[in-house]
Amino acid sequence: MTENTTTERLDGLEAIVAEQQKTIDDLSEMIAKQWDAHERLKHQLGKMTDQIQDLEENQPAPENQKAPHY
Repeated sequence: MTENTTTERLDGLEAIVAEQQKTIDDLSEMIAKQWDAHERLKHQLGKMTDQIQDLEENQPAPENQKAPHY
């Protein structure tokens, strides 16, 4: 193997590694953003669940009401 071929191969490998590192960094950033969105949605869902429970607890007990079709 000549030195030129070895250098070309190393250059090719370095380019592949650099592209893979960029892909890893992009995916890591994407995962971090999705995690943040997940946490926000989980928090909102918890608040909405609490609000629904409060509404259910504060509703008056239904009396013997006729169904709407009567």
